[in-house]
Amino acid sequence: TLLTFAVNYNFAENKPVGYRLVNVLIHLAVIALAYFFLSCLTGKWVAIFATLLFALHPAHVQAVSYISTRSDPLYTALGLLCLLFWHKGNGTYGHKRAFYFGSALSAFFLGLFAKETMVVIPALALVMDLIWNQGGSWWKKIRTNLGWYLGFAILFSVYFLIRFNAGFALTMEGAREFS
Repeated sequence: TLLTFAVNYNFAENKPVGYRLVNVLIHLAVIALAYFFLSCLTGKWVAIFATLLFALHPAHVQAVSYISTRSDPLYTALGLLCLLFWHKGNGTYGHKRAFYFGSALSAFFLGLFAKETMVVIPALALVMDLIWNQGGSWWKKIRTNLGWYLGFAILFSVYFLIRFNAGFALTMEGAREFS
């Protein structure tokens, strides 16, 4: 999130319209990703309706119009991208599978830096595997991607170490102060 603000500052400096424009563009990307993700899981018309409901719902006004809340649409975009790659990876084999799952893990890792709520994504990937993967018992479905689930845990641990080594507290009490 802070990196996007730094890049944004190079173009918009202190003009709020540039920051809001980026927030709107991120929201439009989230809408497109929501449609692509939902169309993989449901019928076309259900995906269109759900995406329109998401796009036009007034709850998203704050996340788009407030410059300081950029982390919400950014994390949502990366979370949807992670789940979309995860779903695509389950339908392929070989190098394509590694590419999709690697991309999912990358989106997850970047999403952690946008907002820590990203930690729910591995659980959603597990639920997706249990519901939409074909064949076998629940244990066989989990065992198929066990190494990739371990990737989520390793990346979260790396994120945690980066955060801890940067001096950020585990809680908001006693948080780091910047001059």
